[in-house]
Parts: sequence; C-alpha cells; structure tokens
Amino acid sequence: MKEEEAEFIEDKLIQHNLERAPVKDGPIFEKLGITLRGDDKNIYGGLIGKFYRSCLFIDILWVEESLRKHGYGSKMLKKAEEIAASKKCNFIHLDTFSFQAPSFYQSNGYKIFGTLEGYPDGVKRYFLNKKINS
Repeated sequence: MKEEEAEFIEDKLIQHNLERAPVKDGPIFEKLGITLRGDDKNIYGGLIGKFYRSCLFIDILWVEESLRKHGYGSKMLKKAEEIAASKKCNFIHLDTFSFQAPSFYQSNGYKIFGTLEGYPDGVKRYFLNKKINS
C-alpha cells in the first residue's frame, strides 16, 4: 500500500468518527514527533505519536542502544507529556512488548491496563496509560 493510500483510508475513518462522535475539547487529530539529535546532527532517538480525542497515543519511542539508560527516553517522554498537557489531553497511552520496555514506562508513572499473551516464545504485549490534567 502506498503512503497516500494509507493516509486516505485514515482520513476517511477520522471523518466517519467525527461525524458520529464530535470532539468538543482537545486536538481532533494531530501527529507528534520529537527527535533526539547529537551535536553531529545525527538522529539518536525519537518519539512518534498521535493526538486524538483529548489523548495522546505514543506509537514509537526509540533510543540508540549505546545511549540507553542515560535519561534520554525519559526526557522525550516528559516533553511529550508536557505537550499533551498543554493541549488539554486527559491521558496518554501506548503499548510495548515484554522484551522492550515495560519497566521503563512503569518507572515513568505509566500503569498496565491490559496484557496480550500468546505470542511465540512467551512474549507478552503490555498496554499502558498515564493520566494527566486530572
């Protein structure tokens, strides 16, 4: 599928949703991108998310392996939380696999609200959220 086809389908779903459940407060649909760059201007991490219906969904948070455990992920997460709060979001949600970073998110105040099991090798997928502006 081409990128423009995916965007068309996504736009149609957003239009459908807004017709049936209009948004009164907060962003209707807006993308968020935070980039971690070094002094050399190379990208060493980033956060990608979407605002919708007064919440933020974090789709991707990545930090270069050699820079992990130095606070960069937490700083990007905090920046995303500040932006979400400024946009009057009520909560942030995300998902992560058991081999990724569930404890990282929990140490940043996120709570597990669901677990999906059944992946090969005992891998689990965790769904987490954090309330803000409450």
